[in-house]
Amino acid sequence: MGGLQVYWSSQTRESVNEVICHGIPDTRKLEDGDIVNVDITVYYKGYHGDLNETFYVGKVDERYKKLVRVAWECLDLAIKEENKAIGIMKPGHSFTIEPMINEGVWRDEMWPDKWTAVTEDGKRSAQFEHTLLVTETGCEILTRRREKNAQPHFMDSENNAE
Repeated sequence: MGGLQVYWSSQTRESVNEVICHGIPDTRKLEDGDIVNVDITVYYKGYHGDLNETFYVGKVDERYKKLVRVAWECLDLAIKEENKAIGIMKPGHSFTIEPMINEGVWRDEMWPDKWTAVTEDGKRSAQFEHTLLVTETGCEILTRRREKNAQPHFMDSENNAE
């Protein structure tokens, strides 16, 4: 991979349905109608880049599609407000934005692994994340999708359905 170091076993998390974040991959099989958030951290030349995206598995109920869309819209709106970081953060600094939106209550519970956070009421959660770099003129999204005008993958299936 051209010198790129990716630590998949310790740096990839899969959060299915009610798992808000930090889901540790296991033997659970994904089922039609699930939503799954994949969170990946890449380490390259002494720097970390973090991103995640929520995906549809098969035919997903409209209410869960709305949850995923709202989570994406929250990230998109937060990125548009990024210029408020200028002045506090200096060029060369980086940060992440990662809204986690729950269908039900905001409260979470921790699983016995003391890492996996799930919704207190068992309802679904969706999340998106990007790493941004502060530049002299604003912020650059380091982890954006390079094709399809940086749209998230869930929009591919929605656009194909139209």
